[in-house]
This record gives sequence, C-alpha cells and structure tokens, in this order.
Amino acid sequence: MTDLTRALVGDQGFERAAVWTAVGFGVTLAAFRGATVIGGPDARWVAATCTIVTALGVIGFARVGGGVLPSVLLAYGPLAAVLFETVGPTVSLAAGGGVVFAPNAETVVGVASSVAEPLAVAVAAAVAVGGAGYVAGRSLGALAGPTDNDVDDARSGDRDAQTSAGDDD
Repeated sequence: MTDLTRALVGDQGFERAAVWTAVGFGVTLAAFRGATVIGGPDARWVAATCTIVTALGVIGFARVGGGVLPSVLLAYGPLAAVLFETVGPTVSLAAGGGVVFAPNAETVVGVASSVAEPLAVAVAAAVAVGGAGYVAGRSLGALAGPTDNDVDDARSGDRDAQTSAGDDD
C-alpha cells in the first residue's frame, strides 16, 4: 500500500467508520430528544457537546490508523444529526396526515431544499472536523510512539526483506 493510499484510506478501513457514523447519528438524535424531554440544556449546548465528542472520536480513530476519508465519514453522521436538529428540516407525524414537513415547505422544491441544505452543510462540517481530527490524531500518534500495529508492520517488513534477500542466492 502506498503512503498516499494509507493516508486516504487508513489501516482501519471504511467499515468501522460506516458503523460508527450511523451510531453517532442515532445517539446524537437521542441526545437532542432526551434533552428536550427532560428540560435539559439549550440545543446549542447539546450541539456543541455532540460536536466535541465527534471530534474526539475522530481523533481517536485516526490515532489507531484511520484514514482521512473514513475520518470524514465518521464525522458526517453525528454532524448531520446536529444540523437536522438545529436548522431543519422540521419533520413531524400528523395524525391521519402522514409525514408533515415545515410549514414553509409546501412545494417539492421547498421540501427538497429543506432536506438538502442541512446535508450539504453537514458534508462541509464533516470535511472540516474529519480533516482536523485526522491531523490531530496522527500527530498524537507520532508523539506517543509506535503502537503494537506499528511494531507488527515493522516485523513483517523485516521478514519481507529477509525473504527477498534469500531469493537472490
């Protein structure tokens, strides 16, 4: 694997990031709904807390070998939930009426834009948080020294060098 590929994709891959982005989306929605039910902190505080927890998760993910793209994917789910809860769209269920969108979204364009805007902003936020978290996580990894995975990689590299040296005979 080249250094560029390892930086983009990482050693952990997309599977772990995909699962945690979905979990983060659900947990973030639960945090907002739970804060509303118990009369907890304002939505701004819940949003800030969820964003900080997301950033810490991305840093930890990058620290153990996650790449840039999986880090962005990991950040997307919770940040999309934050934006859905803070800026819209307003979606509710009406008895006998089905799914009801915000009052200003009567047209198809209004409904589409009320859904697309938070998702587009979430992509931008995920790129920012994921990229910064990747840099911070890899920096912490470099400062902390090699992990068990790094030692295993070095040992397998030594074995590869010995094997190729033995092939020359």
